[in-house]
Amino acid sequence: MRSLNWYIPQCHITHWGTIAARVKKRTDTSTNRESDKIIVRLPEGMRKHLADMASRRGKSMNAEVVTALTIHIMRDGEPDESTVKSELAELKEEIKLSEEGLIQMSKRLQAGVIGLENLLFDVRDVDLDAFISDQRDHGFNLSRAEAIRKIVRAYLDERGYGPANKKNPGG
Repeated sequence: MRSLNWYIPQCHITHWGTIAARVKKRTDTSTNRESDKIIVRLPEGMRKHLADMASRRGKSMNAEVVTALTIHIMRDGEPDESTVKSELAELKEEIKLSEEGLIQMSKRLQAGVIGLENLLFDVRDVDLDAFISDQRDHGFNLSRAEAIRKIVRAYLDERGYGPANKKNPGG
């Protein structure tokens, strides 16, 4: 059997490589000739639509396709309608509970305001200025708030509700 070497001409052959190897590789974009490739069959009219869109935006058709696919892939993890509805129902329930909590808090605050108003009217009946003056005579210089605290504390102590009369918790 004869060697195939006799088919090769006996001259010097310079190998330039493939055209792709001689062309400077693009590294300035996210897609270049070495990127993964797929062949896609487009429905009728879609190629023209892509070309028009790319032209309007000053991009290549490939860039438009990659952008559209990226957006689609990012949306892949989005919840379906039933999930969104159930999450909305949960949020509505939490809001309802929060509203109920706010209503209860409002009622407690209103009760506190009524209690303070009653105390204020009771304090008006007391000659607070005379009490403060009497305390000055005994060496205590009290503000109105301090005088009210002292009166309330003395009142509670007299009736067994002062700190010295508190029952020992747990004992």
